[in-house]
Amino acid sequence: MTITRRRKPEPQISAPISTTRVDEVARQLRAALRPVIHAAAGQPPRPMKLARAIAIDKSLASVLVRTVNAPTDRDLLHLVPSPTGLRILAERAKAVASPTATSRLQSATEKFRRLIDDTPGGRAALDARIAERSQPLGARREKSSKQAAFKSMSFLLGYYTDLVSSTLLLVPSADGKVVEGIEIVRRLGVRRMRPDATIPLFSFEPWPGNEVGPGRLEPIVPDAAGPDPSNLLLPEYCTQPMPPVEVVREESSTTVILPGRERDERAMDFAWAFRLRNGGPLEPGSAVEVLHAHFLRMPARRVIREVHIAESIYPGATPFVSWALPGSRHYEHPPGEGSDRYYAQVDLEAEFEPLAGTRRTFAVPGIADQDRLVHDVLEQAGHATTKFRGWRCTLKYPVPLLDMFVWLRHPARAT
Repeated sequence: MTITRRRKPEPQISAPISTTRVDEVARQLRAALRPVIHAAAGQPPRPMKLARAIAIDKSLASVLVRTVNAPTDRDLLHLVPSPTGLRILAERAKAVASPTATSRLQSATEKFRRLIDDTPGGRAALDARIAERSQPLGARREKSSKQAAFKSMSFLLGYYTDLVSSTLLLVPSADGKVVEGIEIVRRLGVRRMRPDATIPLFSFEPWPGNEVGPGRLEPIVPDAAGPDPSNLLLPEYCTQPMPPVEVVREESSTTVILPGRERDERAMDFAWAFRLRNGGPLEPGSAVEVLHAHFLRMPARRVIREVHIAESIYPGATPFVSWALPGSRHYEHPPGEGSDRYYAQVDLEAEFEPLAGTRRTFAVPGIADQDRLVHDVLEQAGHATTKFRGWRCTLKYPVPLLDMFVWLRHPARAT
């Protein structure tokens, strides 16, 4: 007996989907949907009227009405139901719409189905492509993706927080030779979804006692013992009584954690502050320099990042933000500086907005005691009278487990 083996067919490489084809399908769908929906639900159409007129599901009727009311063809293509939903509409509408109108809708639906089938990645990839070319659509897609990431990561990790805030203040060193940093961080409304979940609050890299290097982290009030939860946490601004924390020391970092508990607990607030010694020269070395990196290890509903620069240093400098996959060397590749886009960069919308100079420079909406906290830390650090100019970046549902880089642009050195 001879066994004949059939050759596996060669995979077909899909041709790129042209923008012209996408736009044409969107126009045909709009032209086909409008007369059918108006015939069934009048003008302007209402979801409940449409659902009752042709006996379709209320959610499908709502999507169809939003689709036909979409301001642009690209918005329509983003909102339109699947071909299955459109076929249901065409079939049910035969009793109220003309044969020409329903036939036209069936033809447009088939072209939409073929467009989806011909797009590598299907409907999701087509939606992403549409959003890339439409700022409003891109913003809505990013918002929904962030909310989904927050929900899923909160469930997987077992904890989240309502608000994370960080205030980075750049000041001249005591000898006036370098720039140093003071950072104040808060987590408000920390909650466990599982009582036994261990929560990492923050981490830092340890330095030997005799070593002085760039960005050395120290307590606000000098302590020969070095950084420790006892001299970094600010008990007055934490939940009372403050929950016990533990320290996990590893070769490259020290992490302060909230160990799991056997019982449920209420939401918790934490605040801590530290100095960043020897942060850099007073004279910047390039037009764009990385200032700081944040790693959001905890899912959060809202994050507020502030940068304040003492008026005596870095005249004209302004901050901007970018994101990258963790563990990459994005700090060596300033975004938008004429070079190729760095492979690990993640495109998210956010920017720093300048803060108007007022007596309560450090007040933050929604955090009643933020101004008092910052002034208390500045007084301990010897900068109670230092004047600053500041910027704020507010993020809703930021994507966790990404590196957020804060950069400084020095326009005087730009070419």
